[in-house]
Amino acid sequence: MNDPQSHPEPSGHRAMLVDRLWPDPATVELGELREHYLAAWPDVADGAVAMMISSLDGSAQLDGVSGGLSSPVDQALMDLNRSVADVVVVGAGTLREEGYGGLRVSAGSVAWRRRQGLSDHPVLAVLSARLELRADDPFLAEAPVRPLILTGTEAPADAVRELAEVAEVVVAGDGPGADPVAVHQEFARRGMTRVLCEGGPSVLSQWFDAGRVAELHLSVAGALAGGAGQRIMHGRAGTARPAELLQVLRDGSMLMLRHRVG
Repeated sequence: MNDPQSHPEPSGHRAMLVDRLWPDPATVELGELREHYLAAWPDVADGAVAMMISSLDGSAQLDGVSGGLSSPVDQALMDLNRSVADVVVVGAGTLREEGYGGLRVSAGSVAWRRRQGLSDHPVLAVLSARLELRADDPFLAEAPVRPLILTGTEAPADAVRELAEVAEVVVAGDGPGADPVAVHQEFARRGMTRVLCEGGPSVLSQWFDAGRVAELHLSVAGALAGGAGQRIMHGRAGTARPAELLQVLRDGSMLMLRHRVG
Protein backbone atom coordinates (compact mmCIF):
# COMPACT_ATOMS: atom_id res chain seq x y z
CA MET A 1 0.00 0.00 0.00
CA ASN A 2 1.04 3.58 -0.57
CA ASP A 3 2.05 5.71 2.40
CA PRO A 4 -0.81 8.11 3.27
CA GLN A 5 1.75 10.79 4.07
CA SER A 6 2.46 11.14 0.34
CA HIS A 7 -1.13 12.43 0.03
CA PRO A 8 -2.83 15.37 1.77
CA GLU A 9 -4.00 14.26 5.20
CA PRO A 10 -7.75 13.60 5.35
CA SER A 11 -9.71 16.18 7.28
CA GLY A 12 -10.81 13.47 9.74
CA HIS A 13 -12.26 9.99 9.65
CA ARG A 14 -15.58 10.97 11.18
CA ALA A 15 -16.28 13.42 8.35
CA MET A 16 -15.85 10.70 5.74
CA LEU A 17 -18.93 8.77 4.71
CA VAL A 18 -18.77 5.36 3.06
CA ASP A 19 -21.45 2.96 1.90
CA ARG A 20 -21.39 -0.33 3.76
CA LEU A 21 -22.83 -2.80 1.27
CA TRP A 22 -22.42 -5.87 3.50
CA PRO A 23 -23.22 -6.78 6.21
CA ASP A 24 -26.04 -4.47 7.36
CA PRO A 25 -26.16 -2.07 4.39
CA ALA A 26 -25.98 1.56 5.51
CA THR A 27 -24.09 4.80 5.03
CA VAL A 28 -21.56 5.01 7.86
CA GLU A 29 -18.91 7.43 9.04
CA LEU A 30 -15.51 5.86 8.61
CA GLY A 31 -14.51 6.57 12.19
CA GLU A 32 -17.42 4.45 13.45
CA LEU A 33 -15.60 1.35 12.21
CA ARG A 34 -12.54 1.82 14.42
CA GLU A 35 -13.97 0.37 17.63
CA HIS A 36 -15.17 -2.68 15.70
CA TYR A 37 -11.75 -3.14 14.11
CA LEU A 38 -10.14 -2.91 17.54
CA ALA A 39 -12.47 -5.55 19.00
CA ALA A 40 -12.22 -7.89 16.00
CA TRP A 41 -8.49 -7.58 15.27
CA PRO A 42 -6.79 -11.02 15.11
CA ASP A 43 -4.29 -11.84 17.83
CA VAL A 44 -0.63 -12.06 16.83
CA ALA A 45 -0.79 -15.83 17.44
CA ASP A 46 -3.35 -16.11 14.62
CA GLY A 47 -1.53 -13.84 12.21
CA ALA A 48 -1.57 -10.36 10.76
CA VAL A 49 -4.06 -8.15 9.01
CA ALA A 50 -2.72 -7.51 5.51
CA MET A 51 -3.81 -4.37 3.64
CA MET A 52 -3.29 -4.05 -0.10
CA ILE A 53 -4.81 -2.41 -3.19
CA SER A 54 -5.47 -3.71 -6.70
CA SER A 55 -6.84 -2.49 -10.01
CA LEU A 56 -9.80 -4.25 -11.64
CA ASP A 57 -7.40 -6.18 -13.87
CA GLY A 58 -5.31 -7.38 -10.94
CA SER A 59 -2.37 -4.95 -10.89
CA ALA A 60 -1.00 -3.81 -7.53
CA GLN A 61 0.60 -0.75 -9.11
CA LEU A 62 -0.03 2.13 -11.46
CA ASP A 63 3.07 3.81 -12.91
CA GLY A 64 5.24 1.70 -10.63
CA VAL A 65 3.55 2.52 -7.30
CA SER A 66 0.29 1.61 -5.60
CA GLY A 67 -0.55 5.22 -4.76
CA GLY A 68 -1.93 5.90 -8.22
CA LEU A 69 -4.74 3.45 -7.49
CA SER A 70 -5.64 4.92 -4.11
CA SER A 71 -8.15 7.56 -2.98
CA PRO A 72 -8.58 9.84 0.05
CA VAL A 73 -11.03 7.41 1.67
CA ASP A 74 -8.70 4.47 1.02
CA GLN A 75 -5.86 6.44 2.62
CA ALA A 76 -8.06 7.30 5.60
CA LEU A 77 -8.95 3.62 5.99
CA MET A 78 -5.23 2.80 6.05
CA ASP A 79 -4.70 5.43 8.74
CA LEU A 80 -7.57 3.89 10.71
CA ASN A 81 -5.98 0.44 10.48
CA ARG A 82 -2.61 1.84 11.51
CA SER A 83 -4.20 3.59 14.48
CA VAL A 84 -5.46 0.24 15.81
CA ALA A 85 -2.21 -1.65 15.16
CA ASP A 86 0.68 -2.05 17.57
CA VAL A 87 3.16 -2.62 14.75
CA VAL A 88 3.10 -1.94 10.99
CA VAL A 89 5.24 -4.26 8.86
CA VAL A 90 6.59 -3.20 5.45
CA GLY A 91 9.27 -4.66 3.22
CA ALA A 92 12.30 -2.45 2.61
CA GLY A 93 11.73 -2.38 -1.15
CA THR A 94 8.15 -1.15 -0.74
CA LEU A 95 9.26 1.55 1.69
CA ARG A 96 11.69 2.90 -0.90
CA GLU A 97 9.43 2.52 -3.95
CA GLU A 98 6.39 4.09 -2.32
CA GLY A 99 8.32 6.96 -0.75
CA TYR A 100 7.48 6.32 2.89
CA GLY A 101 8.49 8.92 5.44
CA GLY A 102 8.43 8.44 9.20
CA LEU A 103 5.35 6.36 9.97
CA ARG A 104 2.80 8.60 11.71
CA VAL A 105 -0.95 8.40 12.10
CA SER A 106 -3.18 11.45 11.76
CA ALA A 107 -3.81 13.88 14.62
CA GLY A 108 -7.27 12.42 15.17
CA SER A 109 -5.80 8.94 15.38
CA VAL A 110 -3.15 10.11 17.86
CA ALA A 111 -5.93 11.45 20.11
CA TRP A 112 -7.83 8.16 19.86
CA ARG A 113 -4.72 6.12 20.66
CA ARG A 114 -4.04 8.25 23.74
CA ARG A 115 -7.57 7.57 24.98
CA GLN A 116 -6.84 3.86 24.59
CA GLY A 117 -3.62 4.16 26.60
CA LEU A 118 -1.48 3.48 23.52
CA SER A 119 1.63 5.23 22.28
CA ASP A 120 0.97 8.07 19.85
CA HIS A 121 2.11 6.03 16.83
CA PRO A 122 2.57 2.34 16.06
CA VAL A 123 6.04 0.89 15.59
CA LEU A 124 7.34 0.49 12.04
CA ALA A 125 8.90 -2.93 11.44
CA VAL A 126 11.07 -3.10 8.33
CA LEU A 127 11.77 -6.47 6.69
CA SER A 128 15.14 -6.60 4.94
CA ALA A 129 17.37 -9.52 4.02
CA ARG A 130 20.43 -7.66 2.70
CA LEU A 131 20.05 -4.54 4.87
CA GLU A 132 20.53 -2.27 1.87
CA LEU A 133 19.26 0.59 3.98
CA ARG A 134 20.75 3.91 5.05
CA ALA A 135 20.48 5.54 8.45
CA ASP A 136 19.21 8.69 6.72
CA ASP A 137 16.40 6.93 4.82
CA PRO A 138 13.32 9.03 5.70
CA PHE A 139 11.31 6.09 7.04
CA LEU A 140 14.10 5.51 9.58
CA ALA A 141 15.47 8.99 10.24
CA GLU A 142 12.03 10.63 10.53
CA ALA A 143 10.32 7.88 12.54
CA PRO A 144 8.53 9.19 15.66
CA VAL A 145 9.04 5.79 17.34
CA ARG A 146 12.31 3.85 17.10
CA PRO A 147 11.72 1.33 14.30
CA LEU A 148 12.49 -2.36 14.25
CA ILE A 149 14.51 -3.86 11.40
CA LEU A 150 13.98 -7.61 11.07
CA THR A 151 16.51 -9.66 9.15
CA GLY A 152 18.24 -13.05 9.05
CA THR A 153 21.52 -14.52 10.21
CA GLU A 154 23.21 -13.73 6.89
CA ALA A 155 22.78 -9.97 7.26
CA PRO A 156 26.05 -8.02 6.83
CA ALA A 157 27.56 -7.20 10.24
CA ASP A 158 28.70 -3.71 9.18
CA ALA A 159 25.16 -2.81 8.09
CA VAL A 160 23.78 -4.10 11.40
CA ARG A 161 26.16 -1.79 13.29
CA GLU A 162 25.33 1.26 11.16
CA LEU A 163 21.57 0.80 11.34
CA ALA A 164 21.62 0.17 15.08
CA GLU A 165 22.13 3.92 15.46
CA VAL A 166 18.57 4.66 14.23
CA ALA A 167 16.67 1.39 14.75
CA GLU A 168 16.65 -1.83 16.72
CA VAL A 169 17.99 -4.56 14.44
CA VAL A 170 16.62 -8.01 15.26
CA VAL A 171 17.69 -11.33 13.76
CA ALA A 172 14.49 -13.31 13.24
CA GLY A 173 15.44 -16.05 10.83
CA ASP A 174 18.17 -18.57 10.13
CA GLY A 175 19.15 -17.55 6.62
CA PRO A 176 19.09 -14.54 4.30
CA GLY A 177 15.91 -12.94 5.63
CA ALA A 178 13.41 -12.81 8.46
CA ASP A 179 11.20 -15.87 8.90
CA PRO A 180 7.49 -14.92 9.13
CA VAL A 181 6.82 -17.28 12.03
CA ALA A 182 9.87 -16.02 13.95
CA VAL A 183 8.78 -12.43 13.26
CA HIS A 184 5.38 -13.06 14.83
CA GLN A 185 7.01 -14.77 17.80
CA GLU A 186 9.21 -11.70 18.28
CA PHE A 187 6.17 -9.41 18.17
CA ALA A 188 4.37 -11.59 20.74
CA ARG A 189 7.44 -11.47 23.00
CA ARG A 190 7.29 -7.67 22.87
CA GLY A 191 3.56 -7.56 23.63
CA MET A 192 2.65 -6.41 20.10
CA THR A 193 -0.63 -8.24 19.65
CA ARG A 194 -2.12 -6.38 16.65
CA VAL A 195 0.01 -6.66 13.50
CA LEU A 196 -0.68 -4.78 10.26
CA CYS A 197 1.23 -5.87 7.15
CA GLU A 198 1.37 -3.44 4.22
CA GLY A 199 3.35 -5.73 1.93
CA GLY A 200 4.57 -5.45 -0.68
CA PRO A 201 3.74 -8.46 -2.84
CA SER A 202 6.92 -10.42 -2.00
CA VAL A 203 6.34 -10.05 1.74
CA LEU A 204 2.66 -10.89 1.41
CA SER A 205 3.49 -14.02 -0.59
CA GLN A 206 5.92 -15.25 2.06
CA TRP A 207 3.49 -14.54 4.87
CA PHE A 208 0.61 -16.31 3.11
CA ASP A 209 2.82 -19.33 2.44
CA ALA A 210 3.77 -19.39 6.14
CA GLY A 211 0.14 -19.11 7.27
CA ARG A 212 0.79 -15.76 8.94
CA VAL A 213 -2.09 -13.75 7.39
CA ALA A 214 -5.37 -13.92 9.31
CA GLU A 215 -7.26 -11.21 7.40
CA LEU A 216 -6.86 -9.52 4.03
CA HIS A 217 -8.19 -5.99 3.57
CA LEU A 218 -8.18 -5.40 -0.18
CA SER A 219 -9.18 -2.16 -1.87
CA VAL A 220 -10.25 -2.68 -5.49
CA ALA A 221 -9.87 0.53 -7.48
CA GLY A 222 -12.34 1.32 -10.24
CA ALA A 223 -9.58 1.42 -12.84
CA LEU A 224 -7.86 -0.79 -15.40
CA ALA A 225 -4.10 -0.45 -15.07
CA GLY A 226 -2.88 -2.56 -17.99
CA GLY A 227 0.82 -3.11 -18.42
CA ALA A 228 2.88 -5.66 -16.51
CA GLY A 229 2.40 -4.41 -12.95
CA GLN A 230 2.77 -7.13 -10.33
CA ARG A 231 -0.17 -8.60 -8.46
CA ILE A 232 -0.67 -8.16 -4.70
CA MET A 233 1.12 -11.49 -4.18
CA HIS A 234 2.92 -14.08 -6.28
CA GLY A 235 3.06 -17.22 -4.19
CA ARG A 236 3.50 -20.76 -5.42
CA ALA A 237 0.86 -22.16 -7.77
CA GLY A 238 -1.62 -24.50 -6.16
CA THR A 239 -1.57 -22.77 -2.76
CA ALA A 240 -5.05 -21.23 -2.95
CA ARG A 241 -6.69 -20.76 0.45
CA PRO A 242 -10.36 -20.09 1.20
CA ALA A 243 -11.36 -16.63 2.40
CA GLU A 244 -14.59 -15.65 4.15
CA LEU A 245 -16.07 -12.27 3.26
CA LEU A 246 -16.52 -10.11 6.37
CA GLN A 247 -17.25 -6.64 5.00
CA VAL A 248 -17.76 -4.64 1.81
CA LEU A 249 -17.41 -0.86 1.78
CA ARG A 250 -17.88 1.37 -1.26
CA ASP A 251 -16.52 4.81 -2.01
CA GLY A 252 -17.61 5.83 -5.49
CA SER A 253 -16.22 3.20 -7.84
CA MET A 254 -13.80 1.73 -5.28
CA LEU A 255 -14.67 -1.34 -3.23
CA MET A 256 -12.92 -2.01 0.06
CA LEU A 257 -13.16 -5.69 0.95
CA ARG A 258 -12.33 -7.45 4.20
CA HIS A 259 -11.83 -11.22 4.28
CA ARG A 260 -10.89 -13.73 6.95
CA VAL A 261 -8.28 -16.07 5.50
CA GLY A 262 -8.80 -19.80 6.06
